[in-house]
Amino acid sequence: ALYFAAEAHTTTARARVLNCTINRAHTGVEYHPIFSVDIFDNIITECTNGLMRDTSEGTTSFNCFWNVLTNFVGYPPGYGDLLKINRNGTPCDPAFDIFQSPLFTSATDFHLMAGSPC
Repeated sequence: ALYFAAEAHTTTARARVLNCTINRAHTGVEYHPIFSVDIFDNIITECTNGLMRDTSEGTTSFNCFWNVLTNFVGYPPGYGDLLKINRNGTPCDPAFDIFQSPLFTSATDFHLMAGSPC
């Protein structure tokens, strides 16, 4: 869905992915060296890969993943491991990412229903 890559640049480019809903993509967000991407408060559903990177630049937290085959590619251990409880009482990983149904209104209406964990 979102792909960040560059060639022949010597400085780091920054990007932010905030408050997006990404559904049924091969990869939700993918980025490569030169880019530092901050990924916050997104809903990523029914993807083959949620987030993919081959750099340690950027930050990721407070996202909701649901029905994603592989949530994190190229991230350090701990991402995706339910080791905490967030302020809503939802199990989450150390970056406060959650792995529950976002409770969309329907398969074609991505408004959130009351009680959504997102």
